[in-house]
Amino acid sequence: MTGYSELVNSLKEHIPPELAEDLVNDFTTMRMDISTKTLERSSPGKFIETVVQILQFLEAGTYEKDVKVKVDDYLKNLENRSTKLSDNLKLVLARVARASYTIRNKRNIAHKGSIDSNIYDLKYLYSASQWILSEIVRSIFSTDIVTANNLIELIQIPVNTYVDKFEDKKLVLYSGTAEEELLILCI
Repeated sequence: MTGYSELVNSLKEHIPPELAEDLVNDFTTMRMDISTKTLERSSPGKFIETVVQILQFLEAGTYEKDVKVKVDDYLKNLENRSTKLSDNLKLVLARVARASYTIRNKRNIAHKGSIDSNIYDLKYLYSASQWILSEIVRSIFSTDIVTANNLIELIQIPVNTYVDKFEDKKLVLYSGTAEEELLILCI
């Protein structure tokens, strides 16, 4: 996606490159899944795990490589610790991230239920991820308002839906060549 390499490169100046890449890759995969109404490919949980690693890095200058098992505990206890993180990160962002992680874990987002919550759960998780990523950018680039605003505008671009589904048939809502439509259907 246009501009997301700029986002990764800008983040790499302030956080470890692998975290910047993971964060933006998971974010853009969620975005593509909403755009094409494809489920079970993106991983909102991995996005939140990377957020925790970024918070650890911003707090202590280092982060745990395997954070998976400690995500909820870290986020739950962050607001009660004395830390150099702003209240925006340690209170608000941590609570939004924890709520997202809970939805990802407790709502059977990867499984069918009697009323399939997958698509609206994914839309919520993507919106929360937009806010979380915007808040990280706002915090990291607090002294560079122009860069922060440009990156946040990129993050906040609404998702266009390219595929609609009627019963068992898919309709590509993108005006392009047959090859482009096939590629969209394969995403």
